[in-house]
Amino acid sequence: MRILNETLAVQATVPLLTPDEVRAVRSSLTEMDSQAGIDVHGWEQAHRAFHRGLVAHAGSRLLKLVSQLSDHAERYRRAYITSDARAFLAGSVDHHKICEAAESGDVATAGNATAEHLAHTALALIGNRAPEHNPVLIRGALRSVLSEQARR
Repeated sequence: MRILNETLAVQATVPLLTPDEVRAVRSSLTEMDSQAGIDVHGWEQAHRAFHRGLVAHAGSRLLKLVSQLSDHAERYRRAYITSDARAFLAGSVDHHKICEAAESGDVATAGNATAEHLAHTALALIGNRAPEHNPVLIRGALRSVLSEQARR
């Protein structure tokens, strides 16, 4: 659900971001990088601000749904980042790609990078915690939202 809805929200928001909003997203990313592996709570606050900044113009109903889905995923996100030393680095690469696309106004790349980031995190967590689980819904959501160009 988060892959589908947050990707849509990012695609709706990126064209409407003001320069100040883009700077705030970049600032949240810088804060995430400085807190990675040091302060999980500080990183989570910056992470939350980063993702919320990227969906700020999606409309109140979609924004509420995306926030609820993110809040629900927090416990899984914390389990992932505290149990896998590579998690911060993998997430950082994804977050930088999303931010750069948003800064340049590239809606398709920002949306695709968001979907891929959310799927990477979910698949890594499932692989670590329940490797026998077949994440068919995650893969289906990813296929549904990736642009035709990204599928090639």
